Amino acid sequence: MIVGISMTIPMENEPKPDMLRSWKEISAYLGYDERTCYRWEHKYGMPVHRAAGSKSHVVAYKGELDHWFRTTFKNSSHQPPPGPPKPADAPSGRPSRKWLIFGFVLVVAALAATLIRPSKGPGEQPNDFAIRGSTLIILAEDKREIWRHDTKVEGLQDEEHYRARFQVVDASRCEDRLPIIVIKDINGDGRTEVLFAVQKRDNAYGEGDLYCYDDRGTELWHFAAGRETSFGGRTYSADYRIFGLAVHDCDKDGRPEIAVVSHQYPQWPCQLAVLDCNGRQTGEFWNSGQIKDIGFADINGDGRDEMLAAGVNNEYGPCLAVFDPSRVSGCSPQDGEFKADSLGPGSEISYFSFPRTDVSLASGAIVQSISQLGVNADKTITANDDLNVFYHLDFGLRCLYVDWGHGFMVKHKELRAAGKIRSNLGPAYAEILKRGIRYWNGRAWAASPAPNAINLRARAAVDGRTP
Repeated sequence: MIVGISMTIPMENEPKPDMLRSWKEISAYLGYDERTCYRWEHKYGMPVHRAAGSKSHVVAYKGELDHWFRTTFKNSSHQPPPGPPKPADAPSGRPSRKWLIFGFVLVVAALAATLIRPSKGPGEQPNDFAIRGSTLIILAEDKREIWRHDTKVEGLQDEEHYRARFQVVDASRCEDRLPIIVIKDINGDGRTEVLFAVQKRDNAYGEGDLYCYDDRGTELWHFAAGRETSFGGRTYSADYRIFGLAVHDCDKDGRPEIAVVSHQYPQWPCQLAVLDCNGRQTGEFWNSGQIKDIGFADINGDGRDEMLAAGVNNEYGPCLAVFDPSRVSGCSPQDGEFKADSLGPGSEISYFSFPRTDVSLASGAIVQSISQLGVNADKTITANDDLNVFYHLDFGLRCLYVDWGHGFMVKHKELRAAGKIRSNLGPAYAEILKRGIRYWNGRAWAASPAPNAINLRARAAVDGRTP
């Protein structure tokens, strides 16, 4: 028995609101798909409004859209969609008693259906996927289709590409380290969601979109990566490609945070955005280069995991940054053409610059970066570059030692034989690399291990602690 339900039936002659509250409503009103409407906003200035600091929550007004449509497409005219027909026996003014009762019954029936809807069993939850052309197909554990969605993206990457970057990256099949499709309980409701990042085969424009769908295929939210930025007086467009994402419950509250790494196309600014489980952006950091891998570790023992971001800084070379995931903002420490024109200093706990080896410098075309991170059971962190040099750090972020893999040894031998380098591999070589690490202390680069003291003091002041 359902009790305590009250409802107000709106007057049939009351004016309907002029506001459209989502891309879905805007798309339905204009009669075009959401991607087309999104493109119109960026290319033709379609009037869409956002709250300050928000990128995914939008509103629009019907009158503004009608005026924009008529002036933009001068050979067309947009008429608002017709409202629902008025019942033949319903008088104008207040609804009749019969319609009040009928509306009440409908509301009660819908509420009851929601309350008694059986949960899907484990075999009916999203577990796997397939891609056929532009269509994403979600499968149950027994490979039965649960739902499908046509992305309408021309040149969408094929299933093999997404398969290599599904959940945990298959390093034997893919150089990139971060997944672009994840199927798991994202929002802590006990049901399985799907995170899907759009990537195209031509690695070009029209990407940068991350979608979250529920277990029935309904879009829960959409995140558009990147935005127009300016570095060193040069403006970079809002064309971004999502490189990958990392889903991790940093504060152990059962509702994971989502780190989204996006690179500007075809240039270099990189956005590291942090989203909550409902797709709301809670922070962003800009790196003047690229970020290649994300890791998590409780390096200070407070029960919350810090976030590690590794990659390359175009001014300084291979880099590693460490963040409190709840405080992510600003830009990497830069000068000249690589310095952001309107972004403040980064909020990182620590920012490292690793030296470029003579092998990297002599190879010419090879741009050295930290491409992989490993957090080990003995409370150490392994950061290795794309030439197979390994830096081993403790949780105090001090470098313990440096070594290298077979690939680096082969390349070093080739270059030495060609007379392009003269160094010898051994303990002295490792010590040179170790001493070449630089640490940003908030004001300058230091040769000894040092966190960003300015940010640590600010963090301690907010938490009410002594740094």
